[in-house]
Amino acid sequence: MDYPKKIWVNGRLADPRRPAVSAYDHGFLYGDGVYETLRVYNGRLFRFDRHFQRLKHSARSVRIPIPYPGKTIEQGLYRLLEVNRLQDTSLRITLTRGPGPLGFDPRPCRSPSLVLTPGPALRPLDSLFCRGIRLAIVRVRRNARTSLDPAIKSTNNLNNILAKMDAIRSNAFEALMLNVEGYLTEGTVSNVFFVSKGTLRTPDLACGLLAGVTRDIAIHLAKRRGWKVAEGWFKPKDLLTAQEIFLTSTILEIMPVTSIVDEKKRVHRVGAGRAGAWASLLEKDFQDLVSRETGAVISKKKEGRLTNGFMG
Repeated sequence: MDYPKKIWVNGRLADPRRPAVSAYDHGFLYGDGVYETLRVYNGRLFRFDRHFQRLKHSARSVRIPIPYPGKTIEQGLYRLLEVNRLQDTSLRITLTRGPGPLGFDPRPCRSPSLVLTPGPALRPLDSLFCRGIRLAIVRVRRNARTSLDPAIKSTNNLNNILAKMDAIRSNAFEALMLNVEGYLTEGTVSNVFFVSKGTLRTPDLACGLLAGVTRDIAIHLAKRRGWKVAEGWFKPKDLLTAQEIFLTSTILEIMPVTSIVDEKKRVHRVGAGRAGAWASLLEKDFQDLVSRETGAVISKKKEGRLTNGFMG
């Protein structure tokens, strides 16, 4: 692994190869924490305020106080970009319960840990967009809302990891999980959309999924085009008969799905087996939005590359 020069730990720059958080931190011991992943274009944070609002919601839900104001965290992220000389990348904010004695009681943990880490430089995803990706409907079910609210972006991602492992066994780029009732929810780090009967459809948040930042943008852009958008409860059969499918996420932006593996491991081609018109138009609108907000000039001539281990 190529480590960045510096990470940011509790207000200070640190060497990523040296221990910076206690071995007794409950985030390390029990996955007791929350996080956000942001995209950086042209050296500028994209939609930081929206990500920070979601981080605050997650932190309130699990009762972890955020030890720094949003402005300090934003400045820390920009400091990381500066010292690591990064322009187009991703950044992660991780907030954990902090160090404390062994055991599930969170009360002795009085000093939350906040760590900012840069991801690898990101190249344009043009070639991947043109080819599209394979999506697998996996047998691992999404955590029930009554067990763990999916609106909490938790560092305890074992559910997603097991789903990802299932997708890898199907030679798929991403997994799509159903809820315990058998309805579509979301991918391990993405939201799903599909086109059916002239309407853009996506699972309702009540099905048990995270309100993705890029998901919200896609819905807004689609409505601005005058398209019909329906959030609802959908079964796998609805997806398998769709004219077009695509995913949204901070890293993938708008990504077409060109084949899908059902629960019986059968492969189905989606549409014509290439990026469809709806995804192509939304991706263009998304790039225009990014350019307006960050000043980034997004070239469509560069070769894209991204493995199926893309960041969460």
